[in-house]
Amino acid sequence: MNIKVLTIAEKDEITNFENSIRVHLSKEEQIFANWNSSTRPEFLDHYLPLGWSMGIWDEKQSLKGFFLAKVILFFRGKMQSLHIEHMSYLNEDVFDALMDTAYKCAKEKHLQNLILTSNYGKIKYNHTKDGYITIPLQSSKTFRAIQN
Repeated sequence: MNIKVLTIAEKDEITNFENSIRVHLSKEEQIFANWNSSTRPEFLDHYLPLGWSMGIWDEKQSLKGFFLAKVILFFRGKMQSLHIEHMSYLNEDVFDALMDTAYKCAKEKHLQNLILTSNYGKIKYNHTKDGYITIPLQSSKTFRAIQN
């Protein structure tokens, strides 16, 4: 797997990947899903230049998953947190790699929390009253280690 920071150059590839995940929906449902999607062009135009969004490609250079993220300041009394706004992935291995990448990247940049707006089905932290999942960045652990 090849992990790299997403740029505007991958905008069409991200949109195509997201649309490929929705092939089970009817045409009308796909249109409505696109209206509420975090991969609309204006979202991508905002998130991709920030340099915090990452993607994973296989050896055939096919996108397998990605997350859109940004740093937010002064959230719940913490100076800086990495907020993952949206994540898409094909399987659990890609999910684990994306979460590990986000965790390590945030920790390397001395951020204090990793914040998600959705549980994605397997994170062991509880939602707070406002629906966010906040994962404190611990000094010597990876994301996989704190999940076990």
